[in-house]
Amino acid sequence: MEDQNKTEGLFNLSLDLEAKSTLKTISVWAKIVAITAFVQSGVSLVTSLVGTSSGVQVAGTIFVSIIGITISVVLNVFLFRFGHKTGSALTSSNQQSFVEGVNSLRNYFKVLGIVIIVLLSLCILMFIFFFISFGLAGGR
Repeated sequence: MEDQNKTEGLFNLSLDLEAKSTLKTISVWAKIVAITAFVQSGVSLVTSLVGTSSGVQVAGTIFVSIIGITISVVLNVFLFRFGHKTGSALTSSNQQSFVEGVNSLRNYFKVLGIVIIVLLSLCILMFIFFFISFGLAGGR
């Protein structure tokens, strides 16, 4: 019975003026970072289209750029939603909007964690492949 009361007390938090001010600043910076990343994604796409010369190289560069841009856009949509929802929730004292904003931040970190795990796994596989092929070539 006590555990249930502790859980209710944990989620019925109230924010003082300093916490609200800090969250408001965080939400503004989250929106700035997300908008900057959207612009960077657009610039990255344009430079990948313009900067290559041969056909195979163009296809590879565009493919890799589209994957990177897609991941960046998905991540920054979550970050922008966090900034927008949290900022408006603090202004209007809307609990539902605040929860949606925090959930967007949770999704941002979840997707970012998955991307990092996949990239680290690919790096480890590349190192293993490199050392195996280096060992086989060095033995000849």
